[in-house]
Amino acid sequence: MNGDLLSPISRLSVRTADRDEAGAIAVDAFNVSGFELPDTAGDFSAGFDIMRLGRMTVGCLAFSAPVGLTFAGDDLYRVSAALSAPVSWSRDEGEAGVADDRQAAAFNPGEEFTLTAPAAASLTLVFQISADTFRRHLESLLGRPLTQPLELERTLDTGGGPGGSWLRLATLLVQELAHPDSLIPHKVMGKTTEDLLLTGLLMAAGHRYGEELLRPTAPLRPATVKRALDAIHADPSRQLSTADLADISRVSARRLQESFRHYVGMTPQSYLRQVRLDHVHKDLVAGNPWDQSVSEIAQNWGFTHMGRFAAVYKDRFGASPSQTLAVEESQPMAC
Repeated sequence: MNGDLLSPISRLSVRTADRDEAGAIAVDAFNVSGFELPDTAGDFSAGFDIMRLGRMTVGCLAFSAPVGLTFAGDDLYRVSAALSAPVSWSRDEGEAGVADDRQAAAFNPGEEFTLTAPAAASLTLVFQISADTFRRHLESLLGRPLTQPLELERTLDTGGGPGGSWLRLATLLVQELAHPDSLIPHKVMGKTTEDLLLTGLLMAAGHRYGEELLRPTAPLRPATVKRALDAIHADPSRQLSTADLADISRVSARRLQESFRHYVGMTPQSYLRQVRLDHVHKDLVAGNPWDQSVSEIAQNWGFTHMGRFAAVYKDRFGASPSQTLAVEESQPMAC
């Protein structure tokens, strides 16, 4: 084993004939909730080549016998691709499909599913990323907060085009880990590698933000919009009405509203709320429920109506503020 799987940047390369060890590695690396191996499988061997960068994990899994891997409905996006024999997948809702040399399968947070390698000597690539990290990466590319959830289409075309390019890149990075002098696990390479894989997946996969992400660069935001944005980011907790922001921008409230919709994709107040929500979320994740309450943190960032705040927070992050404060603090950094 090279490195600790709980460290921000680490790699793991293991070959084992121990079924219990193979199951434990699958659980630790990919949060697998079920590992099924037929009793009649006979001689068994498994191979793992895994790279973890912060909250992103990508790895190749090889088994000498049919194996079933069940993934819990957690807060991770996952992509499964077959590198040799086809791998079937299924969900409790009756949905099922196959990942083969032409297509991979993508799964969104909260979706529980099972991968089954029906043939011996199967080789499967699994990629996963935390929902929060993936969303924030897309927001940085778009230059604005998301207004609707990021949901990947189930099928990712890997037979060619952007999907094939992304799969080759992910596979190459994992294969590179076999070299003891590889640069990939080094800290200075970690962020670059993560950005490369996340940006590539967002460009290759189908989702509601794909067209916006791939369109030519939008015109630079005018000074009127920039003045309002600067004021918002300088002090998000400050009570700023649209009229206040219009005064700062030196235009009418109506003109500011129109400019924001065109250059930012939402109203000034919607943007201010998204910025505040991000700050609240960050403080809740880092907070301690014994030291500070949800209402205190929310009020610190300008939210005064707790019922309305809780609703918009859950809509954005998929969990209540109290769940984030009580649970997120205890979660491991990765997976």
